[in-house]
Amino acid sequence: MVQLIALTGCPTNTTPPDPEAEWKLALSQLPGGLLSVSGNSATDVYAVGADPDDDLGPLVVHYDGQRWTRLRSGACEDLWWITDRQVGDSFFLVGENGLVLRYRPATGEFERQTTPGTETLFGVWGVQPTNLFAVGGDIDELDTSGVIWQFDGSTWTAVDVTAINPAGIPVVYKVWGRSEDEIYAVGARGIILRYDGATWTQLESPTTRTLFTVHGSNDVVVGVGGAQSGVIIESTGGSFVDVTPPDTLQMNGAFVVPDGESITVGREGAVAFRRAGQWANENTGLNLDVILDYHAAWADSEGGIWAVGGNIVGEPRTDGVLAYFGTRDVATELVDDTTDGDNANCPPMLAAELGFTDDETLAYTRIEDGGVMPLFTGGQGGSHIFATLRATGFPTEADGTAQIRIRQRVTLESDGRVLNEFSQIVPFQPAPDGSVEVRSRFVFLDAFPRDIDGETILVDFTLTSAVDETVTAQILQTLLVDLGG
Repeated sequence: MVQLIALTGCPTNTTPPDPEAEWKLALSQLPGGLLSVSGNSATDVYAVGADPDDDLGPLVVHYDGQRWTRLRSGACEDLWWITDRQVGDSFFLVGENGLVLRYRPATGEFERQTTPGTETLFGVWGVQPTNLFAVGGDIDELDTSGVIWQFDGSTWTAVDVTAINPAGIPVVYKVWGRSEDEIYAVGARGIILRYDGATWTQLESPTTRTLFTVHGSNDVVVGVGGAQSGVIIESTGGSFVDVTPPDTLQMNGAFVVPDGESITVGREGAVAFRRAGQWANENTGLNLDVILDYHAAWADSEGGIWAVGGNIVGEPRTDGVLAYFGTRDVATELVDDTTDGDNANCPPMLAAELGFTDDETLAYTRIEDGGVMPLFTGGQGGSHIFATLRATGFPTEADGTAQIRIRQRVTLESDGRVLNEFSQIVPFQPAPDGSVEVRSRFVFLDAFPRDIDGETILVDFTLTSAVDETVTAQILQTLLVDLGG
């Protein structure tokens, strides 16, 4: 078994590595992928991640040295990152749709903060709660949608990045600093930014490949990324240089301790260490499934390593995993004790699929609420649109069934022309949690008129209680028609 360097959150010393330390898979097959991990000690660890659409919000799990428990945040969106330490009395968590949560462990309260936009936030960092930075962007506009937001203790404000590039900067994935006047951020196209306490500037980068994470110490700043294969860059006082070992897979997360020793984690459970200034890939022996990737790592004050991930490429992000390297016996079961805290109060779950039939072969592409996706017509089988809609609160009959009216309507956005309409009442048996899930081919479009090629259609999929029409759930989905040829 590989011996690990001493990794610690203490700024002045490190704990000698223990020869008995080993890798262990503490949590696996969680309903959502885990995307970030942090904490105060080996008995006070937090991991955050995707929303499994179970009405309890994104995964936020806590380890107290005895058991893992899930916390309710009251949010609905995926959480991409948590500050690498407790900042004052709080951890700050960021995610989709401009989500920023402030969590105070002493009270167990989550506070959703007002933010200046709806971009996905992939990283957050700060040394005090009156000066933090969050970064992100829109991956559909990878080259120009990057954002940097600053928090002054009361208000989040968007930083003007036009001085870096008037057209906008690439998506920014992570931010980290040595101090409030030496902060680094990295992102798409290999961009590296530096903040001196007053101004953000762009540094020369040794790569044009995506950099997902930056972290460091007084001695070294490390950036990692790639796509399929990996890239590791570092600066020890001068320019950043490429130090990627041979055969490195894509690296997603990195953590550096005060003496410069480092760990980076990534695709298919890949792990690399920096010891005595040299990087090398190492085998943990855990043999994760090839669809499972690590996304982040954190080190506790005892030298223990915590790595998190799952099936995190694309959506939904599922099968969360958490691995530990150290000498402790870590609990291996998540206690779903979510009786305390706020319900997520999320809108009905959307899990829609777009498919087409051609010579009896059916292909699907996942779509998201409000997104625009190409809609192709198959040669012989026409076009199918599939969706799953789940909601709670439907009243039931004496036999326990819920009578639900399924309504589907497809209209042309430009002139309101109805292309397809259907309505039917169907009995459903609610799940034990009271939810009703309808998964079906809800629209079949045999053939589109050629004159709507390139037009946008609006798909309305609605579930309404046949007993109480005020109980309803709805998907409104725009699709772009592409007839090809």
